[in-house]
Amino acid sequence: MLAAYLGESGHSGDSRIVAMGGFLGNAIDWEELGKRWRELMRHHGNGKDLVFHMSHLESLIGEFVGWDEARKRALLSDVFTLLQDFFLIAIGGVVVVEHYDVLPDIAQRAFGDPWFLCMQMCLGEIGSVQMLSKQGGLNDSVAVFCDRQMEFSGRGTDCFNYIAAHSSFGKRLGSITFASKDILVQLQTADLVAYEVKKYTLFDGIGDRPPKVLRYQLVNSIWPKAKAPGGD
Repeated sequence: MLAAYLGESGHSGDSRIVAMGGFLGNAIDWEELGKRWRELMRHHGNGKDLVFHMSHLESLIGEFVGWDEARKRALLSDVFTLLQDFFLIAIGGVVVVEHYDVLPDIAQRAFGDPWFLCMQMCLGEIGSVQMLSKQGGLNDSVAVFCDRQMEFSGRGTDCFNYIAAHSSFGKRLGSITFASKDILVQLQTADLVAYEVKKYTLFDGIGDRPPKVLRYQLVNSIWPKAKAPGGD
């Protein structure tokens, strides 16, 4: 069985970019990764179970108040080392809000919010990936887990069910579950990807930074071994 864990970064009401991203992998690997992730977070939390939130870590807020740059990079280094022990495929979708806002009204009403468009992009990626699992073959269905989103989770389930019923790849979409990442720790890995997908878009000329510049988090980390968002 395969499983995908998805997180989000940015909100259409207060961000130029709305992104969703995560990893697709084998259920057996996900179980082992969850155990080791908990141990890693507890180690870096000095016995406390840290809840990994990339934007909080980058800004050194929340649970990371008082951390310095060296401690932050040490955590990220261990995170990336752990992820490289597993065969995970990175997936993601991103919407530039100012581009979305100029779509015809009928299109905006159909999508509902950039969040749903990002979700459809990710489900399309999941449906198109051809990956062997340890328990089955290329046509295994995928259980999808999303970080709990109180605003969109109900309609998110409806969106998932509609795509599963009407898309050419729908037979590969097994189920969707919305959960909290402090309980389902595998979702914390998705938070990392969603954040980096958003930042990569900003680095790609949408913002004021030079185009095609990779942040240090991505160099020698998820991109070399994983499939980049968008399938390229």
